[in-house]
Amino acid sequence: GPRIRGLTESVQQLLRRACAKQQVAKHVELLRLQLAMGLIKSPFLKQQLEGLQVVSETISTVVKKQTRWLTIPTMWDWLVVDSPFCAVVYSAGSHAELVRRSTDILRFICNQGKLRAQKEEEEEEGGKPPVATTNQSAPP
Repeated sequence: GPRIRGLTESVQQLLRRACAKQQVAKHVELLRLQLAMGLIKSPFLKQQLEGLQVVSETISTVVKKQTRWLTIPTMWDWLVVDSPFCAVVYSAGSHAELVRRSTDILRFICNQGKLRAQKEEEEEEGGKPPVATTNQSAPP
């Protein structure tokens, strides 16, 4: 939301004085996600939805390659491995509206997870595409 945007812009201005552009981008983009996670953990639905919106917008910019540091794999890692996002949003105690409004995020998580699994399988098989099997037994 606007509060997160204003805060991250201020931090970005400060970091520009001390860090390289890539480092500034990394710190600012991670700060944005961490602030969004803080909102999502809030006991108030309005803040949770605001945090969810920030995560959704961030995914959209990552997919469109409009970020300087975040990539699709780093975004997926943050959602699934590095942060408690899934545990918080998809827990039994989550508000139904939070889950309902996170379908685009869940779609991103699932699609990227599926692509990762396919890539890992290909790497395990030596980069060869799977061989199609056919039934070679002829009827009598």
